[in-house]
Amino acid sequence: MVGVIERVGAARGCDALADPGFALDVLTAANGDGDAATVGRVLEFLRLRADAPVAVGVLPGVKRADAVELYEAGALALMAEGTQHTYRTWTRRLVADHGERGPAELTGGDLTDLIARHVLAGRRGDERRRAGRSAEKNAVGAFRHLWGYLVEKGYAPANVALRLRKPSRAEPNRRGVTVEDAALLRELARKGRDPLLDEVTVTIPERLGLRRIELCRLRLCDLDLERATVEVWGKGDKYRTLPLPPRLVELLARYVGDRRPTAVSVGQWQHITETLLRRPPGAKAPMGVGVGRRRIEDMFDRFHRNAPDLFAHDDVSLHSYRHALGTFIDARYGRPVTRAVLGHTSRRTPTDHYVHVPPERLAEVLADYEAHVLGGAPQSESTAGELRPAG
Repeated sequence: MVGVIERVGAARGCDALADPGFALDVLTAANGDGDAATVGRVLEFLRLRADAPVAVGVLPGVKRADAVELYEAGALALMAEGTQHTYRTWTRRLVADHGERGPAELTGGDLTDLIARHVLAGRRGDERRRAGRSAEKNAVGAFRHLWGYLVEKGYAPANVALRLRKPSRAEPNRRGVTVEDAALLRELARKGRDPLLDEVTVTIPERLGLRRIELCRLRLCDLDLERATVEVWGKGDKYRTLPLPPRLVELLARYVGDRRPTAVSVGQWQHITETLLRRPPGAKAPMGVGVGRRRIEDMFDRFHRNAPDLFAHDDVSLHSYRHALGTFIDARYGRPVTRAVLGHTSRRTPTDHYVHVPPERLAEVLADYEAHVLGGAPQSESTAGELRPAG
């Protein structure tokens, strides 16, 4: 249809796109290959394109650094905090290498070279070929999102980042922790400088399968020890409510009381927005001090030194708790329950939208897993197959 329009309108300007007579000429020239509705839609599309500031010359003098600055303040700021941090890493690298060039001057090959340079620079000599796969995947996602914004703003004529190849998802190099591994890690946690904090730090992901970002985001007000639930702030700023198994409730109750400043009432402390993971209050910090990612990394470095055999294959980390919990639940209770506990929201089939797991069932499942990881038999082994898929 576009070819027919080009032939009929060869001697006419863009004003013809809005002329009904021109539309009739195009329909006649199409000779039955298109109907009036199709001709109208194509002409309307071309008319809008003709009025849009698409060409680079319409916005002369725009540098990539300026365009990226606008992108970070606009489209990127609307995304989840973790995604902002990841994407900004690559937009800053782009500005450092090509900040003075215009947005339309870079090609897909230039972006590929940029990604390869930084991925290879961060790869250690003893790593396998899979090293850097996540970084490459993040870079492709960042550039595709950025170039989509540049095209919409009229800073670039086409989204060259769509030509970048996104690497396939590799098999995870982590394994789930065993019951013996979990017991050893809890014992090592109790021997740290702040035994109660370290025990809570490993026990929450052990019993609930939280990601590191979810663990660091937990606040005191997210806990409801009376109802035995916790609000989890996950990837993509998605929330989910998880029930707390009995032994974890006991540990958290002891921990929350230990971290409460004497000047703050119990009721106030339960509703405060302070970080859950925190050092105890002291003279220099009456409210205590929140801890996060660095504290977790330091704790696992200590675990490496004290239990080198456990970490000999570099396949155990905080995320291994999530692998262990997912494996246990999926084998006994089926995929819908596993998805609900782990917070996976992507759907594979329309049926997934209609399968719901009640909170009471989640509470039962997590209590069973707690009994399992503490060395006891699951409390409801006889009913474990109720939600298991057939076959």
